Amino acid sequence: MKISEVAKCVGLTYDQAYDHVVVKKSLKASKVLGQWEIRREDYEDWKASGAPNPTPQREPDTLTISEVAEKVGLTYEQVYWRVRNGQIPSVKVGRRYFIKEKDCLAWSHKEGLPVPATDPGALTQPPLAAMAAAAQRIRRDIVEMTTAAGSGHPSSSLSAVEIMTALYFGGLLRHDAARPEWPERDRFILSKGHAAPILYAVLAERGYFGVDRLASLRRLGSPLEGHPNMRRLPGVEASTGSLGQGLSIGLGHALAGRVDGRDYRVYVLLGDGEVQEGQVWEAAMAAAQYRVASLTAIVDHNKAQQTDLVERVLDYRPLTAKWEAFQWHVQEVDGHDQAAVWHALAAAREVAGRPQVIVAHTVKGKGLPWVERDFTYHGKALPADEAERALALFAADGNEGD
Repeated sequence: MKISEVAKCVGLTYDQAYDHVVVKKSLKASKVLGQWEIRREDYEDWKASGAPNPTPQREPDTLTISEVAEKVGLTYEQVYWRVRNGQIPSVKVGRRYFIKEKDCLAWSHKEGLPVPATDPGALTQPPLAAMAAAAQRIRRDIVEMTTAAGSGHPSSSLSAVEIMTALYFGGLLRHDAARPEWPERDRFILSKGHAAPILYAVLAERGYFGVDRLASLRRLGSPLEGHPNMRRLPGVEASTGSLGQGLSIGLGHALAGRVDGRDYRVYVLLGDGEVQEGQVWEAAMAAAQYRVASLTAIVDHNKAQQTDLVERVLDYRPLTAKWEAFQWHVQEVDGHDQAAVWHALAAAREVAGRPQVIVAHTVKGKGLPWVERDFTYHGKALPADEAERALALFAADGNEGD
């Protein structure tokens, strides 16, 4: 039996059953392929001993954290950390917190709307037309700026367009270009920092700076450096480019939000070859250990890296099984199906108690037939004639590249 099955059988939350296994050790279990497994006979002995106690006595007119979360439209974890930090008055009975209804009402009035009307929580369907139009503009921006610079990583950027448009144009990322330092903003970290053109294009199209500045990519003195520099450009949350570090940085942001009692989410975009870095898996272990549900990683799984296909350099398949073994919630999608990417990101926000990863199957250089899956285009700007062909394909009334 798994912990979740035990919890369901005896009426405990997952956290309570987990404590019996890992903290109290009152329920015997062993790890099999990274997951706790409980033998049926051990479960029956534990249950007969009277150890599970799913229903602590509660006062009338009180609410559990789950009930408060449902009332105010927040996740369980968002309410839990407000309770732990004393923002919401509560009483602890056994291992559970209870909030008086009047205290819940007073807190929600004091906060105004805990989740603003423009928050992603209000969305139920993706704005596909807006995202498709944005994807067209961004693909053009990527080609134009890298060709003008004569360098950069257009193919690595083109594979991530649908992922980025879902976040920034699909209403999934809580952000405000007028307030790039807004404490309640969600954080996006481009761990595959060499794909800076996609980040710059998205930030420009969202109003963090003028689109005309994209033409200064990689020029001397320009803040649009070859890799993102958080000290020079609004909207850049981390200076990246040394591969493997972004997930650790994202985990730090997420844990800081927990300590500060803030409910923002953190998204980290990882590259294919980058996942070969050991630091990625150290961060993955730590995020699972601390059950950081506000952290979502997205792997731009385009199957190629700088010098060759990933499987020929250092084959890490099966990728999804590895993330599952590290106790992450895993989804696998077509990274160029705009609706599928949006729904996967939306579903990730509903996961409680553990971090999430979306393995997005993509194509390097997506939208350009002569570039797709040709790893020799890594770090290579299109010459003028190829750029002209590319821009024709990405015309507003032409192929949408997805």
